[in-house]
Amino acid sequence: MQTEFFQKIHALCRHCPDLIVHGIATCLQQQPDAAQPGEVIRALPITSSEARRYVEAALSVKGTLSWSEVGLCLASAAAVYHQMRASPAVELLWTGPDTTMPTRRMEQAVLDLVRTASWRILLVTFAAYKIDALISALNDALARQCKVILVLESRDESEAQLSHSAHNAFAGLDSGARVYCWPLEKRPRNASGRPAKLHTKCAVGDETLIVGSANLTDDAMSRNMELGVCLNGGNSADMVWGYYTALISAGELQRI
Repeated sequence: MQTEFFQKIHALCRHCPDLIVHGIATCLQQQPDAAQPGEVIRALPITSSEARRYVEAALSVKGTLSWSEVGLCLASAAAVYHQMRASPAVELLWTGPDTTMPTRRMEQAVLDLVRTASWRILLVTFAAYKIDALISALNDALARQCKVILVLESRDESEAQLSHSAHNAFAGLDSGARVYCWPLEKRPRNASGRPAKLHTKCAVGDETLIVGSANLTDDAMSRNMELGVCLNGGNSADMVWGYYTALISAGELQRI
């Protein structure tokens, strides 16, 4: 119940203007404990049907929290969310020979992203192989109702420029994830007649974006020399999520 509540609070902060969220939080903190949900909702400074929908969703799963506690949770979440958007943190990721630079390994960063995501995950990769820990983390995310989208290269759609379709590595993934490929007929061809490749390697989790050279393979995550960057906050995660969901909506990516 608590996980679902915080997911709904996060959605409210994400989709509603800061002034509305702060007004709702302040009003909630002033409500008597005995007030019924309908009374509280009518008292809140809600100016749009969209905001009302997110508020009702959050309050429906508040559990035993008092109205004051709900207001404090919302105010705290809004402050954190605002700070993240205002000042994104940038972290370098590295896999390869040990260096004197303090960097996080690529595998750990991707697993952390998936394990901490509360509402959305997007993974895009050219190749995938031997990723049991990642599949386990994704199944946990699906169980907590995260939206999971995978965009993967295909052997057939690339005309065998990849020896094994990336989606084969996700055979142990629970139902609920949405898996897409780039259809062959949608791809431009080079002068030699070869189709373009789906060559992106990136991950989105809530407000975090990872972009790097590593595929989702055991070699890339553990042994190869790979470099990437992790961006926490700002609008980069939103932009990449938007790119791929727009391609899906336009039919440029096809569900497997």
